[in-house]
Amino acid sequence: MTSLTDVAVLPTPQDNAAVAFVELEPGTRIELADGTEVVMAHRVPVGHRFAVRPVAADEAVLSWGTSFGRAETDLAAGSYICTGKSLAALQERGITDLPDAPTVRNEPWRRYTTQDGWRVGEQLPLADDPRTFSGFARQDGRYGTRNYVAVVGLTSREGAFAEEVARRTQHLVAEPGTDGMDGIVPVAHTEGDVGATPNNIDLLLRTLVGMVDNPNLGAVVLVEHPHSTITVERMRRHAQDHGLSWIRIPYEVITREHSFDHDADAAVAAVERLVPGVRQQQRVDAPMSALAIGLQCGGSDAFSGVSANPLSGAAAREVVRHGGTAVLAETDELIGSEGYILSNVASDEVAEQFMTAVE
Repeated sequence: MTSLTDVAVLPTPQDNAAVAFVELEPGTRIELADGTEVVMAHRVPVGHRFAVRPVAADEAVLSWGTSFGRAETDLAAGSYICTGKSLAALQERGITDLPDAPTVRNEPWRRYTTQDGWRVGEQLPLADDPRTFSGFARQDGRYGTRNYVAVVGLTSREGAFAEEVARRTQHLVAEPGTDGMDGIVPVAHTEGDVGATPNNIDLLLRTLVGMVDNPNLGAVVLVEHPHSTITVERMRRHAQDHGLSWIRIPYEVITREHSFDHDADAAVAAVERLVPGVRQQQRVDAPMSALAIGLQCGGSDAFSGVSANPLSGAAAREVVRHGGTAVLAETDELIGSEGYILSNVASDEVAEQFMTAVE
């Protein structure tokens, strides 16, 4: 008999569905923590769920203590948890030993509103002995965890150009650890060059202004096109008008006015002028209070909640405990998780700001 912990994860004790991290064959015998034996009724692929105890028809199927579906019929322990869509997809791939019919139907998540309320809770106490990290000191008192030269295309028109310039200058990057520069990287995106002022112009300008002010950059080359809606001057005015910091590191501007190769040579020369100063910078002990980390989805699957998310959360907790900052960077990824987020907030004001953002 195999222990549950050797083949699957039960996210919380109250869950009635576990996530398999190895493929389970029909007839596999599994011992739960309380000594109960579960015999697999079906094949369960890696990353899929199965019932660890009987689930009555219409009863909620729980993972992380949250209902994500309702049982279509009475399910025995060891039943494969699958909807009609997932069952059909597996059958098309010729996978055998599956249920004859769907065992679960999806249950849409009820929209969370301010009427559901929130809880102002106890905040994380700071560590008595705040730690440090190895970072690059910036003139404004911030610290970077990396030290890059970035070649930034301001609109989609300059993206391929920025990538080519970065490629042509890779020979300037020394072996890791031999100097203070971590690399030369291109920044390309798909926005801003539609022949007219884009609808998201303010968001785009704010994003670009913030990106080129990132403490992980030691220098930057900005690539603009004279006929584009986004130029360096427009970025600078946006920063000034909105009280944002303008670039506080060495930078150069390349305006695309000639042939590709002519302008690329000019951009390569600009990178070459910036590299020596970046190489001279060295890591120092930096306070954790100066560290800000952003968390984003790396591709959701059944393991996100049992491995990646808890690990990211534990790391973020430690950063915050030592005075740093952790940001859940993708607002749309938080939609549907309001109940979790609002179960422990710093204040009513913070809760209201959060709900305004997701609504």
